[in-house]
Amino acid sequence: AQGKPQNKYRIQLKSGATYQLTKSGRREQLGKTGDLDLHNSNVSIETYGGSQQATIDASGLADPERVFHVYGDSTLELNNIKITGGSVENDRGGGLLVADSDVTLKHSTVVGNFANDGGGFYAKDGSVTLIETDLVRNTAKGFGGGIFTTGSDVTVEGGRFERNQTNSNKGGGMYAVVEGFDEVVLDIKKTKFSGNSSRNGGGAIAGVDGVEIIAHDVTFQRNATTGGEGGGAIFVDGQNRKQGKLKVTGKSLFQDNTGKNTNLG
Repeated sequence: AQGKPQNKYRIQLKSGATYQLTKSGRREQLGKTGDLDLHNSNVSIETYGGSQQATIDASGLADPERVFHVYGDSTLELNNIKITGGSVENDRGGGLLVADSDVTLKHSTVVGNFANDGGGFYAKDGSVTLIETDLVRNTAKGFGGGIFTTGSDVTVEGGRFERNQTNSNKGGGMYAVVEGFDEVVLDIKKTKFSGNSSRNGGGAIAGVDGVEIIAHDVTFQRNATTGGEGGGAIFVDGQNRKQGKLKVTGKSLFQDNTGKNTNLG
């Protein structure tokens, strides 16, 4: 979609139906082949005719590609949508690649996507809001199995991060890093992180170079990290004169997380 941002486009998908991306062609930015490109657009996608999620699946592309590329001051809202089958071997954002844009997912699922960084999501210079949304079984070769964010605040309310993983580095569920003079805040409420894993710190969440993490009524169970830097549940690090911040409040629970320093690193 290459629309005008002041005009909002509403797309309805049938409840329970699967919409398969089939026209291969990477690096094309006009939405004609490969992934679904949104540039300078304001789009909402929702289901109709029932309570089951509608699925957008990129696994059928002969040339593997992500599902969404959202960039250029766009706004995307997904409601009751499943994103799956995205794969970018040497790139970022297996399910969604978000740049200079705002994305909101409500009652949705991002599952079974793969990328070098940000298996489910990669977000830079915008915002991501997840409301009662699940990120499940997404994989990154490097950083951020579920989400990789830099310059983009992430707000999470409800939902779960489950069995996301990194194969060689930090942030099984979520990885956040501050670049330059940006600030990054992860504001997480009433969410469950379970069974996420990383190879070098932050089985569930890793925030580096001055990221602020706020966790309220969040459950961390059976997350794990191997390697030297620790934090089976959360890894926080400050570098380049920026101090990382972590605030855990409410009835947050840490249980059966494993790795050096077990819960926090």
